[in-house]
Amino acid sequence: MNAETAQTPANLPRKGRGPHFGWRTWVALGTAGLILLAVAGTALLRPAPAPLLRGKPLDVRVRQLMSTRAEREEAEAAFRNAGPEVAPPLVRILNRRDAFSRKLLEWAEALPAPAQHWLYRRLRTHAVAVERAGAATALGLVGDTRPEVLDALARAMQDEDTRIRVAAVISLAALGPPGGRRLLAELPQLKGRIRHLALGALSPANAPPEPAVTALLEEALHGIHLVPLNTCAEAISRFGPAAVPVVFALLADSGPDATGRDNARLVLVQVAKNNYPFLKEWIRLLPEQPPAVRRFALEVLNGFARHIATRAVAFARALRDPDPEVRRLAKQGLLKQLPSPAVRHAVPLLRAALEDENPEVRQAAKEVLERMGNPEIRIPKSEK
Repeated sequence: MNAETAQTPANLPRKGRGPHFGWRTWVALGTAGLILLAVAGTALLRPAPAPLLRGKPLDVRVRQLMSTRAEREEAEAAFRNAGPEVAPPLVRILNRRDAFSRKLLEWAEALPAPAQHWLYRRLRTHAVAVERAGAATALGLVGDTRPEVLDALARAMQDEDTRIRVAAVISLAALGPPGGRRLLAELPQLKGRIRHLALGALSPANAPPEPAVTALLEEALHGIHLVPLNTCAEAISRFGPAAVPVVFALLADSGPDATGRDNARLVLVQVAKNNYPFLKEWIRLLPEQPPAVRRFALEVLNGFARHIATRAVAFARALRDPDPEVRRLAKQGLLKQLPSPAVRHAVPLLRAALEDENPEVRQAAKEVLERMGNPEIRIPKSEK
């Protein structure tokens, strides 16, 4: 046996092993496999032909909602006039998931640049996100409130794409009471900008006062999500006088800390200052509240400078309150408004207070009237 034909352990045939490939071969095979996988995946996941909506495919109309102003207005008109039959295909678009495509792109990072670019164009990850955001917007325009629509929008509020989350919140708010109830139900899971947007979207058109105002004021009293207080104030103001009983009930039942109390006062000062019907109802229901709530209510009235005549009358009534702290806040409120002539609307009530059985009430009324400097006012000699 010569050396050429001698079989050593190193060159004996390896049972069960295939041919040996170099690393370049493996890279080429991997690239080809990824490309074939992408082609097969996109072919399998390609949606069915979209129905037409006013002469254009539904997916085109959806993309128009995320395009220029002219195209967006055209698409909005088309969806507002569409029937409920367009809701199921819109839900299918919204429910699309491109996790498979994203995973392929992650795997393809080791591929040559031309192959990466080809995969990106083929998989259309950006286009899928745009279409899903447009579908979420369209569902709010169509106005269909069937459960599958509400479920799809609720899931979309948790999506990783901000455009989709924002569109889902706006659409739920536009779907009336069914959408508002779903917003309130999902609120504990929302954070950051989306929670801010969801709270700010509450209104009498989509939610009754009790749960909506409670959620908004709870955000100020105990919120840890840093939702801007002016958002809570603007939303509460939309409910007008109907919000007042809800606010008083919540204040009576809750024990906010100092920060929560200050936040709630800032919110309610903004509401009372900018919404006169709310202010009138606030003053009307104030005497019926427990002492702690009456004190808080007067602190709110002391927090702004508008509607002087209305507030002066409220302060003058509160000057005869049985609680000494309420009386102190009422007197403080009257003195802060001087020398405005509008305070004179409280003169009849102040004159009546001069005859009150409580000497502290008589003294407070006397001091306010003296500070007003009205020569027509007659103070009893016994109080001079």
